[in-house]
Amino acid sequence: MSEKEIEKNIIENLRYRKAYIQKVQSGTVFKNYTDKSGAQKVYKIKMADTGTPDTLACVPVRITKDMVGQIFGAFVAIEVKKNESEIEKWEKQKDKRSIAQHEQQDLIVRAGGVVVVAASYETVEKDLKSINFL
Repeated sequence: MSEKEIEKNIIENLRYRKAYIQKVQSGTVFKNYTDKSGAQKVYKIKMADTGTPDTLACVPVRITKDMVGQIFGAFVAIEVKKNESEIEKWEKQKDKRSIAQHEQQDLIVRAGGVVVVAASYETVEKDLKSINFL
């Protein structure tokens, strides 16, 4: 099997087992544009940080007695808005993009991950206390 076929198989099987899984698009995109002075420029868009894995997942795990007291990672998705009123507005929006964001967040939560919508680090920190964030 090719790498792409193996990856597809992994993704399909993890989704079947109720994991939230997302293929990460990496690399760089270049966009040509003209600035205000009329000069031609190139805008560089980095799709993901260097070294980001091909696929990110949040898999549900049952904690057993021998796992108590151990440190485990938690998948956390953070949606950032510029202020509280933007959060309230976004929560009520029904456009295609916001609906897709809400659907993705539901998948993350169902897989055992945590979703935080925040306009400050303090909100993130407060919300993550619910999972004993270190």
